[in-house]
Amino acid sequence: MTTYQNKYQLSFFYSVIFTILLSTYSTTADAHLSGYTDTAIQIAKPGIQVTYTLPRDNILELPQNSFTKDTKNIILAPENYQAIISQGWSVSANRRNCHRLNIQSFQLTQVQAYQYKITYQCPQGIDNIQINYYLFINQSRGHQNYARVFMAGEEMRTRFTFDKNSLDIPVTKLLTQWDKKLSPTFINKDLNQSYNPDTSLITTAQKKPTKIDNAFTANWRWLEPGFIIMGMQHILLGLDHILFVIALLLVAMKWRQLISCITLFTLAHSITLALSYMGILKISPTITEPLIALTVLIIGFENLYILRAKTETALQRSHPFLIFIFGLIHGVGLSYQLTEYASGYPITGRLFLFNMGVEIGQLMIILVLYWPIMQLLHFKNGKNILMILSVLIAIAGGGWFIERVI
Repeated sequence: MTTYQNKYQLSFFYSVIFTILLSTYSTTADAHLSGYTDTAIQIAKPGIQVTYTLPRDNILELPQNSFTKDTKNIILAPENYQAIISQGWSVSANRRNCHRLNIQSFQLTQVQAYQYKITYQCPQGIDNIQINYYLFINQSRGHQNYARVFMAGEEMRTRFTFDKNSLDIPVTKLLTQWDKKLSPTFINKDLNQSYNPDTSLITTAQKKPTKIDNAFTANWRWLEPGFIIMGMQHILLGLDHILFVIALLLVAMKWRQLISCITLFTLAHSITLALSYMGILKISPTITEPLIALTVLIIGFENLYILRAKTETALQRSHPFLIFIFGLIHGVGLSYQLTEYASGYPITGRLFLFNMGVEIGQLMIILVLYWPIMQLLHFKNGKNILMILSVLIAIAGGGWFIERVI
């Protein structure tokens, strides 16, 4: 056996093993567990109010001692987790703990998320505030909590991470610098959509940027590179999206065909990602998630039909149209994680950078797998191998579809 043949057999071996493992794992794995959460912090005369939002599925990632044996694998109503969520935050002022007055919980059904509103009172005053965040950072060092602080008509941005889970805010110093006073009450509306950006520190060109011990970054609003990483992780950890992209590779025998398919898919999911994120298109995940699984099932069997056909068929000619339709469905699914954070505010930055991250992740999949998949064609039964891989992808999609419908 020649070195040339060994090289192609090795490529075949790795590609088959990779796809089988991916297909097997994906039938039981959740495609959209998130390493991100979102927080809006208000500082006003009554005290401090922390509004914390997390994807519903992330509840299962909380420390196991917060569950009973009967409920550790079941997601209950949001009020059942108020204690563990409140323990994940601490607020102090002037080096003394602030008192937690109350905690409210809400279920955001549109984006499959839970939200908790915790209100603190600081009898000793709030000249200097320290806020600490403890949730998920021990389970995942890559966890990030995107936070916005609203105070006296100003907004500031920061992130809580494993190595930076504490935030110091010199309230009195900032109010003196801004020549402002604290608001008499908390804003009860959704800050992400109702807050007036014209008064924001970030968007007001006449004001100088302010930094608080490097915790806050006052810059152009859309420059949040963390959302590129979020988009990349969402596509690379979303096994249903990965298998769909792999399915596109299996029948794209030439670069021109591949570029055409990926362009259509990218254009389609970018459209619905934007429409869904901006609230123009509203579809429940209970509908979208099974549909995404169904697209994986259908594209797998469609590939099988195309690969078996000896001449071009009507189904093969309609393949680009199906890719575009399926891309529209995937775009809605991609939007849910982004919508959980800031629900449309600010639109330009988060949408653009998140979508950029999705495209980078998609390109990474293509660059890694295109060459070994194309090498299969050098085998005598190369098309048969591609057909087997298509069946495996269809089986994974069918398993997801049953699981998500049930």
